[in-house]
Amino acid sequence: MVPARMRSMAWSRTLALAGVATLIAALVIAALSVRGGYITDLPPPSGRETYAEVMPARVAGLDAQISAWPPDSTVLRGARARYGMQAKLEIVHAGSVAELDAYVEQQVRPRLADYARRIDGRVDGRWQLHGRGEGRLFAWQNDTWLFLIQAQSDEVFDEVVERFAYIRHR
Repeated sequence: MVPARMRSMAWSRTLALAGVATLIAALVIAALSVRGGYITDLPPPSGRETYAEVMPARVAGLDAQISAWPPDSTVLRGARARYGMQAKLEIVHAGSVAELDAYVEQQVRPRLADYARRIDGRVDGRWQLHGRGEGRLFAWQNDTWLFLIQAQSDEVFDEVVERFAYIRHR
């Protein structure tokens, strides 16, 4: 016969393993069901394309209104596409990572204050900014390029992601 204490210890281990297995399964399910997760290390533009060629022509049934961005910069060059009040897509190219970092500090990070949930940090030496609440904001660095998507809803945000060549869903 197996002593009662040994049976109790075996039973405790079995319950602990079952609990760990359940926790792992729950985490995997949660990770797979979360919206988001993007591939952002796709090759950036060569610099020979026009912004009209790389920005989606239409989003949410609205034509892109493309303008130079930032409007008064002599150091940075780029463009912003507006799709009515539904979305904005910005592309900014800097001569150096330091110039891009300064632009992000002055122009992009302050926009996160408009969102209830914010994430701001570096992944593999490249920064990413996420904002969620009333709409969404997602900005990322790819070398000396800035890409930023800002949309009023998840559906419009996803449409921009699907139509823009420099980001993909995981």
